[in-house]
Amino acid sequence: MKKKHIQYWVYFFSTAIFFFWLGSLCGAGLAYHNAEKQSEKYRVEMVKDSLYFEYTHNPQ
Repeated sequence: MKKKHIQYWVYFFSTAIFFFWLGSLCGAGLAYHNAEKQSEKYRVEMVKDSLYFEYTHNPQ
């Protein structure tokens, strides 16, 4: 009976560790995706600002 009890705990912990690993993987993916979106937004703003600066400070 004791051996069966230990086996259940092993199943439980291995399942818990698997789902924790899966969750951290998804969390890392989401964080990377959000950071990429933020950097893209920042890049667009930088291009807009530089174009505006060139247009306003270099009259033809």
